[in-house]
Order: sequence, then C-alpha cells, then structure tokens
Amino acid sequence: MSLSILRPALIVTSALALVSCAATAPQSVEAAPPSLDQLARDYLAVQLAIGEKDPGYVDAYYGPAELKAQAEAEDAEMTLPLLQARVVALDAPRRRSAQSGAIRRESGARSGGARRAME
Repeated sequence: MSLSILRPALIVTSALALVSCAATAPQSVEAAPPSLDQLARDYLAVQLAIGEKDPGYVDAYYGPAELKAQAEAEDAEMTLPLLQARVVALDAPRRRSAQSGAIRRESGARSGGARRAME
C-alpha cells in the first residue's frame, strides 16, 4: 500500500481515538459536601437503626418523631450488612475531603520544591 492511502486512514483513526478518550474522561467536578444538618440527620437515623437491632443501645430519644418511626418501619428489611454500609457511607465525605487535602498538600510540596530548585 502506498503512503498516500495510509496517511488519511491513520489521521482518521487517531482522531477517533482522541474523541473516544475525551468522551469517557472522568469529570473532575466534586460534589458539594452535605450540610452539617444533613450529616446530623443521617447520623441520627443510623444510630436509631442500630437501636432497633440492639435494644438498650439508645437509652433515651427526644428528637424528631418521624426519624424514630422511620427506623422502626425499616427495621424488618434492615440487615446488618446494609446497616454497616450506611455507617461507611456516613464517613465517605470525610474520607474524600481528607484524600483531596492530602493530594493538594502533596502537590503543593512538589511545586514548592520545584520553585526552590529554580531559585
């Protein structure tokens, strides 16, 4: 085959590869962290769900009645692995924040070293 036939095929193939990579690139936009109120409600809901599995875990509750009623209603289908997943999910925003902070600190340390080397 001649080079004049291969060149357009290579250009088209390369363009398609670049377009497919760009279309599947992950978004770098981070979701906003939940509000403190939402975190508190989620934490309380998990604690009440644990209380449904372990009588005596919650010795007194004076919060919103709908949260207590929801925990009681969900008790039948709330398995321990599902409850564990809810506990882990509560910690996810903190772990993401800690990881992104560590990445920023590491990046800053590397760029600071580069600046010092250039001086």
